[in-house]
Amino acid sequence: MNQRLVLAQFDKVTRTKSRWKCSLKDRVLINDKDILFNKATGEFF
Repeated sequence: MNQRLVLAQFDKVTRTKSRWKCSLKDRVLINDKDILFNKATGEFF
């Protein structure tokens, strides 16, 4: 199983059926690597 970890503060999260949309801010940690950003948007389904 391939697991992915994302840690960040969020501004907004919405869900439509099985699709999630989110607006993230500040910092994120993905699979033991620090990736810094000011704002980001994502969509998960």
